[in-house]
Amino acid sequence: MTGCYLETSTAVTSLLLLLKKVESGQGTKDTLETKT
Repeated sequence: MTGCYLETSTAVTSLLLLLKKVESGQGTKDTLETKT
């Protein structure tokens, strides 16, 4: 169960980070274009 919990928490954390980026005005597409 620990492994499943860790995977879930990691996914939630990544989603929260994405939401923060979107709220900051940076879309995922813009970030990808900048990296490229």
